[in-house]
Amino acid sequence: ILFFNSSNHFFLGAIFDESAKKDDEVFRMAVADLNQNEEILQTEKITFSVTFVDGNNPFQAVQEGKVHSEVRTAF
Repeated sequence: ILFFNSSNHFFLGAIFDESAKKDDEVFRMAVADLNQNEEILQTEKITFSVTFVDGNNPFQAVQEGKVHSEVRTAF
C-alpha cells in the first residue's frame, strides 16, 4: 500500500493479485468507513486507487508501485 499526505488529503494506493477480489472489496469498505468516521478524520479525506497485477509476475507489483509513487510525488 502506498500512502501520501497532502494538506487535508490522504491518498492510498493498493496493489492486489488478480485473484484477490475479496481483498479489494474489504479495502474499499475500510476506506469508506474511515471517511465517514468524523472521530478519526474530522476535515481530512482519503482517496484511493486499486491496481490488480498478475500473481505470476512478481515484478509487476514493483513496477506499479513505482508508477504510483512517481505520479503522486509530482504534485
